[in-house]
Amino acid sequence: TERIGVFCGYLWIDNLANPMDRKTVRVSMQVVCTHRTPHGFSGEGSEWFSVTAEAAINQQSQHTRAEAVARPPPVELGQIFYGQLYRNRSFEVRNQSPMPLEFSLSSTHDGDSLWELSFSLTHYSLSWIRSVTIQPHSSQRIFIFLRPRAPAGHTAQSAPERAEWAVFVACRLVKDHQKEIRY
Repeated sequence: TERIGVFCGYLWIDNLANPMDRKTVRVSMQVVCTHRTPHGFSGEGSEWFSVTAEAAINQQSQHTRAEAVARPPPVELGQIFYGQLYRNRSFEVRNQSPMPLEFSLSSTHDGDSLWELSFSLTHYSLSWIRSVTIQPHSSQRIFIFLRPRAPAGHTAQSAPERAEWAVFVACRLVKDHQKEIRY
C-alpha cells in the first residue's frame, strides 16, 4: 500500500472436510512510515508532524539553527516552589499529514513520586490524557500541569535546587521518531 494508517479486513477459512464449518478471522494491519522525507532524512525532523513550545520560539534565536535542531533549547520555567500547582506551560502539536494521526505523550517524570506531571487539553481543569488524535492539517495545544513535591528531609531553609525534565511526543504511525521538549 502507498498509504500509512490502520487497515482492517476479514478472512474466511472454510473447512473442506466439513462444509458447514466456516471461520471468520478479523485481520488488522498497521502501516507505519519512517521520518524520512522523499529526499532522505529531513534535517528538521519529521514531515508528518511538528511540536512547538511557546517559550522555545523566543529562546531559539540565542542558538544556531543547527544546535536547535540537534537538541532544542530548554524552556525556562523560572522559580517554582514545592507543593504549588503550575499550569501556565503548554506546547502545540501540529499534524502536517493528509490523515489523522495519534500521538502519545510521556515525560521523564512518569512514575516519579516527587513530581506530579499531567497533560490536559484545557488550561482551566485537569483532564488527564496520555494520547491525542489530531485531524489532518490541524493542531492541538496541550497544557502541562506540574506540582513538584519536596523530597524527604527538605526544609524551608534548604538551598535552591535546579531541576530538569523533558516531555516526549511520539506518533504511533511514524516509526522510531519522537520530539522532545526540555524544561
